[in-house]
Amino acid sequence: MFLLVLIIAGKLAYDHFFPSDDPDLPASQTGGGTYHTNKIFSTSPYESVRMVYAQIAQNRPDLACGSFDIPVQQKFAEDLGYPDCRHAVLAVKAQVTDVNGYAESIPSSVSEPPASDTVTIDSCRFVVRGGPALGVFTAQRVEKGQWLITAHQPGPRTCPLPSTPASPTTSSSR
Repeated sequence: MFLLVLIIAGKLAYDHFFPSDDPDLPASQTGGGTYHTNKIFSTSPYESVRMVYAQIAQNRPDLACGSFDIPVQQKFAEDLGYPDCRHAVLAVKAQVTDVNGYAESIPSSVSEPPASDTVTIDSCRFVVRGGPALGVFTAQRVEKGQWLITAHQPGPRTCPLPSTPASPTTSSSR
């Protein structure tokens, strides 16, 4: 019994004088779980918007809303006519008729290099299939080369059909 008490006291004394280098503190105190310290967002502005469509299609309001800067979550909801981002995502999901098509409305193959640290992406620049268009997004490059959606503007729920290109005209030079 004495040996057991001695071992426990020794362990407590050791922990007191030589604390762990990695304390088990909550993420709110250590900064864990934020884009400032961890890579949690896409490294492509187009992919960041595609993920909003994909997460709505998959009925994941937490992840869809998490793609936006916190104040923009409310702006996105108001632009779509809902009281908050969660309600907006759930209501849009109810309108999705083609989960896969909607999730890929912004193709993952878009790889235009961004010309600056802020990129505006209009949903109607792409063919939105299986659900409503979500408007115009502004993505901004943040820490660790990630893209966070920092602004939103409303747009048409149904995008106009792309106009057919005018027939090429030929001009002769003499």
